[in-house]
Amino acid sequence: MVDISHQFITWPNRVQQQEIMREFFTSAGFPNVIGAVDGSHIRIIMPKDGHDFINRKNFASIDVMAVCDSKGIEPTTSRYVGGRLTTRPRRRSCTNTKMNDVHLQVVQYLVQKSRFTFLDARWPGSSHDSFIYRASDLADHMDAMNRSWTDGILIADSGYACSRVMMTPYRVADTQQKINFNRAHSRTRVAVEMAFGRWKRRFGILHGEVNIKYE
Repeated sequence: MVDISHQFITWPNRVQQQEIMREFFTSAGFPNVIGAVDGSHIRIIMPKDGHDFINRKNFASIDVMAVCDSKGIEPTTSRYVGGRLTTRPRRRSCTNTKMNDVHLQVVQYLVQKSRFTFLDARWPGSSHDSFIYRASDLADHMDAMNRSWTDGILIADSGYACSRVMMTPYRVADTQQKINFNRAHSRTRVAVEMAFGRWKRRFGILHGEVNIKYE
């Protein structure tokens, strides 16, 4: 699987990044996002002398960091109300719609699933998300290739460090602007949570202990 992973997990080129930015902004109102990043713990059988694998939930795991694109997020419509941006799900009308058209919409939604564009599964469960990112090839690539806001950014939760290339939520949202920021941030970042959920539903073994020899 590792040998063929590059066929399915590929970092988007500049043209694809522009499309991802547009889709994220259309879906959630957050600009210039080329990927949503998060970590997920995959339970494993405790290795011998593997105390580093014990995570904060007190079980042995590998902390998998992944980035996904914008596919699979429910589209929204945005508008300004009273000087602030509001976003709500885009409603689809079924009035006078043939059943075949409804089936087609369902199929189109199902095939538009979030795609992993980067994955790092090298670190034991006790590793901090921010450390895993800093130690990854992705961090080096983002620092070298994305020199400005318009080159694209990643979006992540507060477990990661906010930086020039990564936006995290405000820890204290004490103004309406910060509240709006966090709402748009959350609606954008949900893409990676949905991607992990589909991944684990597709491969049921990931819900139990994976029996591997970890070296």
